[in-house]
Amino acid sequence: MASTARLDLPYIAAGQAQKHVTHNDALTIIDALVHLAVESRAQPTPPPSPIVGVRYLIPLGATGDWLGRDGAIAAEDSSGWVYHRPQAGWRVFVRDEAQLIVFDGTSWAPLVRRAESFGVNTDADSTNRLAVSSPAALFNHAGSDMRLAVNKAVAADVGTLQFQTGFAAQAELGLIGDNDLRVKISDGATLRQAMVVKSGTGRVGIGVAEPAAELEVADSSGDADCRIQLRADASQIAQFGVSSTQVFIDTSNEKPFLIYVNGAARAYFDAQGNVGIGIAAPTTRLDVDGPVKVKSYAKAALPTPAVVGPGAIAYVSDESAGPVLAFSDGTIWRRVTDRSAVT
Repeated sequence: MASTARLDLPYIAAGQAQKHVTHNDALTIIDALVHLAVESRAQPTPPPSPIVGVRYLIPLGATGDWLGRDGAIAAEDSSGWVYHRPQAGWRVFVRDEAQLIVFDGTSWAPLVRRAESFGVNTDADSTNRLAVSSPAALFNHAGSDMRLAVNKAVAADVGTLQFQTGFAAQAELGLIGDNDLRVKISDGATLRQAMVVKSGTGRVGIGVAEPAAELEVADSSGDADCRIQLRADASQIAQFGVSSTQVFIDTSNEKPFLIYVNGAARAYFDAQGNVGIGIAAPTTRLDVDGPVKVKSYAKAALPTPAVVGPGAIAYVSDESAGPVLAFSDGTIWRRVTDRSAVT
């Protein structure tokens, strides 16, 4: 019996008796193949009690009634299984995979395997081949880890995430021209480097391109004043910094500055400028909990009194009357015991 080229639908011959049989056969084939959806393409044996109209894509190695029917579409009609050979371009929705697949003449594959560009709620172009216009985007794990990779060809290329406002770059994070991790921020006109983490050493530079220590912070504003500020709230501030003339530590609201060793406070600097060593509330310029030791000198090695100034104290180990504390009056060293000149 003659039939159509693509779906193998039987023709009704001229003068044919029982034309309805041929017509109904053609309708059954159309019903099986139009808007084609199969239950599975992984089931190797026919279901024991199939529902009329159910369809399967028979996998390799099928058995039972499907033996030797690998790759065919099996459709159950009221009389049993009817088989249809797919042709290139046929599309099938596989229910247990929730996936649309296409036949290329040899094998089946997902309908979307490779697209030159893809837009979600917006148009992609030759540069932005993947474009998404959405309030948010989610990349979720599939049971454990989830990694988003940005790969570049060679170290001299760029691999970054860029953050824009009105399509103007405001910040950039990534590998820019080498394998150092850089953070750049806009100064209103161009992106300038704010931080770098050096590859190989892991050294971090803020305001400096080549950090010489594990963490190096440099002034990048041009005012020759570099500060690190710690803030507990709006009124509790501590600053560590350096300027062209000094290195400083500063606290706010008359808060004392403490130095801890092994978790215990050892030195105190209060708002009045008093210093306590082992004393939490010093009452003089220097308040020490324990003996105080000054440097020992031989007479010939004593510093010049005019240089150290009046009030300097030293321990003289070879004074003629025996070891003694001495003080400078700005001109000579004198024994503390009787104010006589050190001899």
